[in-house]
Amino acid sequence: MVYAPGLEDKRHERFCKQARSDLVEWRASKKDRALVEYDDGQVFVVDAGSERFAKLGKLLRTELGTCADDGAAARTMFAFVLDGAVVGCVVTERIAEAYESRADNVLHRASPKPARLGVAQMWVHSAHRRKGIAARLVDAARAHDAYPAAVPKSLVAFSQPTLFGALFASAYHKGKVLVYG
Repeated sequence: MVYAPGLEDKRHERFCKQARSDLVEWRASKKDRALVEYDDGQVFVVDAGSERFAKLGKLLRTELGTCADDGAAARTMFAFVLDGAVVGCVVTERIAEAYESRADNVLHRASPKPARLGVAQMWVHSAHRRKGIAARLVDAARAHDAYPAAVPKSLVAFSQPTLFGALFASAYHKGKVLVYG
């Protein structure tokens, strides 16, 4: 929405309120510790089984059009928080192998490739896309899920990416994309 001061202030307020209302609020508690801090936000790990995990899981299912997931307990969720609201979320899991995807999104199932980190779900609020939030979430997951060093980008795979997810994965890898699931 284009905004011109004074002309449509009430309409603009309603628009901003609606854009803000579909975000999940993040009230920091004493046990919250940011994994990574940026000038424009922070990345947190969301505890599995927590109310936040359930609330963000519901948001992901709604936004991505997926069903309830029985394997959620074995996954790790990362949230990008900006001004007290979650504007991005990535759910990861440990995997052993994945398959190469071609540019036309067709899998080469003949020869599995090694992989260590699977991105099961990824979402960034529409008002915050194209700002590097998804890449920073995946980078935080790569650093968090590995010891003693971060999982290399070449060992990160994506589960059933949408068209935009596949475009992100291709740009993130700067080449061949691994897909699993």
